[in-house]
Amino acid sequence: MIRRTSVWVVLTVGAALMFFPFVWLVRSALMDDNQIFISPPEWIPQPFAWSNFSDALSSQPFARYFLNTMIIEVLVVTGTVLTCALAAFSFSRLRWRGRNLIFGLLLTGVMLPYAVTLIPTFVMWGSVGALDTFVPLTVPAWFAGAGGGV
Repeated sequence: MIRRTSVWVVLTVGAALMFFPFVWLVRSALMDDNQIFISPPEWIPQPFAWSNFSDALSSQPFARYFLNTMIIEVLVVTGTVLTCALAAFSFSRLRWRGRNLIFGLLLTGVMLPYAVTLIPTFVMWGSVGALDTFVPLTVPAWFAGAGGGV
């Protein structure tokens, strides 16, 4: 019984710790600029600044940003799932000459830190004129460039 209670206490404390950033976010979203930096912090804003939400939506083209995110994510997820599923099937079920060598090269590429490829990738996309487009964000996912989804 004590063991079970201690497990629940640990889980409850852990859940509270995980929930704390969300509470802080909501409380900060409902404060005006002057209230956010008060020390010690106030937990309940007085008064609630509901206008922060309308200001956030009207000061930036939020709908366009959301649409950009959805376009990129649909293309990336589709490309990653399709190409990685095909590659995984090929490596796991089919027997072909050079399979182990290619799989080793794939694993080597996955172990390569992203920071090592950052500048060469930027230069490459710049040389083909694809900077400031969706192309560098979406095309690598279609060729398992998103980090070894195989």
